Parts: sequence; C-alpha cells; structure tokens
Amino acid sequence: MRYYKHIIFICSTLLLACVKDKPKVITQDSPLPNANHRVYVLNEGNYGADNASLSYYNSKDNSVVEDYFKLQNNASIGDVLQNMAFHNGKYYLVVNNSNKIVVCDSSLKKMNQITGLTSPRYFLPVNKDKAYVSDLYANQIHVVDLNTNSKSSSILCTGWTEQMEYHSGKVFVTNVNRYYLYVIDGLNDKISDSVLVGINASGLAKDKDNHLWVLSGGDKSKSKLAQLTKIDALNNQILQQYIFTENDSPNQLCLNITKDTLYYLNKGIYRMPIQQSALPTSVFIAQNNRNYYGLGINPFDYTIYVSDALDYVQKSNCYVYNSNGQQLNLFKAGINANGFYFE
Repeated sequence: MRYYKHIIFICSTLLLACVKDKPKVITQDSPLPNANHRVYVLNEGNYGADNASLSYYNSKDNSVVEDYFKLQNNASIGDVLQNMAFHNGKYYLVVNNSNKIVVCDSSLKKMNQITGLTSPRYFLPVNKDKAYVSDLYANQIHVVDLNTNSKSSSILCTGWTEQMEYHSGKVFVTNVNRYYLYVIDGLNDKISDSVLVGINASGLAKDKDNHLWVLSGGDKSKSKLAQLTKIDALNNQILQQYIFTENDSPNQLCLNITKDTLYYLNKGIYRMPIQQSALPTSVFIAQNNRNYYGLGINPFDYTIYVSDALDYVQKSNCYVYNSNGQQLNLFKAGINANGFYFE
C-alpha cells in the first residue's frame, strides 16, 4: 500500500461512512460467475483495520463477489493485501501488515501460510521449489522454500524492496529507498550487479524484446525528478532513460498483452509504445477528479482496469476501458483497491 496514506486512512475512518450503492452482488448461496477468464481485485483495506479483501469480477455480466476469500474460507485475509501470484497450482496472497503469505488451492481455499516475514510486498517464484519475497522494512529479500512453506534464508538488500522480474537465471529487484535496480543470481541467492535508475523505483516490467522498464518516482524534497529507464536484461546495460517534469508523479507501471505498450498512472492513465523515443505528452484516459490508485491491463483482451480509491474509506470504484480508452463498465470493489490479477 502507499504508506504515506496511513494518516489519511485513520482520520477518514473516524469521519466518513461507506457508500451504500452496490453493483450486482453474489451471495454465498448464489452460483459463482462463469467466465472464461477471471479478474480478481486486490483490496488493501485500511491499515491496521484487518479489512483487506479479494473481489471477484465477472466482466460478462458486470457481477462482483465482494469478498471471495471470505466466502471460500469463512475468515478474513488479514491486514493490507498487497500482491497475488499463482505457481504450481497454488495461489499466494501477500498480506503486508499481517506479515504473512497465505497459500491457497485453486479454489482459493487456504492450505497453509508462510510466516517469519517482516513486512512482505511482492512474491516471485524463482523455480518450482523457491521464491523471493521483497520487503518494506527487513532490509533483505526473503528466500522461501515452497515445499515447506517456510523462509529458508535471506539476501541482504538495504532499503524498501518492491517489484521483481525474472530473466535467464537473474532476478531484478526495485528499491524505493535507493537509486539502484539490484540484480540477484537466482542460483546462489546473492546480489551480482546493480543498475542506476533513480530514487523511489518501484514499477518494473519486461517487454517482448526482454528489455526491462523501471519506473522511478523521484523525490521532490531532494530535487530528484521521476524517470523511466529501459535496460537490456541480458547484460544489465541501460538502453535509454526518459525524464519526467517536476510536476509528474508516475506510478503503477504495466504492459499490455503483446508487451509492446506501457501504461502508467500520472494524474490520469498514460500509454507509451516501447519503441517511442520520448514520453507521451498527452493523457490517454483523463482522471476527471477521480483518485486513481490501482492499474491493470487484462492480458487476454487488452482491456484496461483502473481503481478510484475515493476517500480511502469507501469501497473503491473500478473502471473498465477498452484499448481505445472508451469506458465499458464500472463496478464496486473493496476498500483501497490497489491492483488486479487476471487469469
């Protein structure tokens, strides 16, 4: 979650109530949606409130299971749902402020959980037996044994580590507090290299040419501008850097299905072909007084999903657009929807 929003969350909780208008809702006695591909919405909830949730959206009839995990398990996920991954027939739900990863079967019924984590952020399988977990406060990458669902070791990496990508035996890790993208040897679990990408790096994506894109938010207090860096994943060399203006605060970097077009939030949704030589100068989808918070591009049909966190207390609005930027649907998810998982 965005930790600078904590104070806003706490104050808003005391002052505001949730909205009552809802989309079509599926109850425990109703049949589950029958869609070719599923869309899950990750809802952080409010920090410290233990009200994170996972919404299940069916684009065919615009219906929503508002708390699918609770429906399947008769229990809450925990405090701040951050990330979701699927590996070896299991789902892994990273619950940041509960310091755990919930392991579920293919129906999202809880099987186990991974503990001993400080403040986990993102989960990345390295091979069938091992995964890395980035962390906000631990100053390390956790190495997880997927056979025992336990932390087996760690990799020293000072600072707030965020998104990760795997390529040819290497794992690339962004770091919010440092100026570098770190490269880890996935065989011996050691940092082997680093690439200068600027402060506040969190967004990371790999395109169709196996080039990495790192989105660094910059730091206005240090007069450091946000930047987008293109890197060759084979040799760790910088291919191009794009510098934003002092008024820009980009975040939530995504790629489309063909991995040839980037999308990100910057007071609206911007898109940029990977071969473009300069940053886009005009917004693709305007924010229109909304509070865009999470972004996802459906890898099956090019549709664009974006959440509006509203006041951080109400349930989020989620908008669905086609590839031309035309709105298709609007539905409600949980509180502070920060991302989307497509399958």
